[in-house]
Amino acid sequence: MARRKWGVNAHTDEYQRTATGEYVYTGSYYAYQDRGKSRLRAMAELVALWAVSFAATVAAGCIPGTGMEDRAYAVLPYAVQLAASVSLGWGVLRLAAGGDPLRAYVYDETAGRIPRRAVVTAAGCALAALGELLGLLLAGEGESFLPVICYFGLEILVFSGTILTKWKLSKLCWEKTDGN
Repeated sequence: MARRKWGVNAHTDEYQRTATGEYVYTGSYYAYQDRGKSRLRAMAELVALWAVSFAATVAAGCIPGTGMEDRAYAVLPYAVQLAASVSLGWGVLRLAAGGDPLRAYVYDETAGRIPRRAVVTAAGCALAALGELLGLLLAGEGESFLPVICYFGLEILVFSGTILTKWKLSKLCWEKTDGN
């Protein structure tokens, strides 16, 4: 039974050495199928959605007067949301920069994992908003509502942006081709 490779060595079997000593990728590729939207436009939409969502995530964490200052039940889900949003951005940007056609392992690491990253980001967002709501219920009248309204508006923007990213990616069509 062949042992599965991890990390740097995960895709070494997909490269062959030429007579000149150079390595050439011989694995499979995924080619983008243009169905009314160019690859450039589709990638620009995905990157823009992520950028707006990430900016809203960072802005939500910077609002003073919310539960982000002292409540672990609001801060911890926000930390998950922020980390997942960075991971989502890495996947989206790598997908956009991967070229056309994409190498199979790049496709698997990006398009194959972006939906899960988007769901984790949206779940962290929903839990952070729930933590803020819980803090409002427990704090009573001492809270100012303008920062809280801004916070919820930003979290709604993040949630809808990540779900829309997942949905737009699912509408893109890729065809697997042999690299040999």
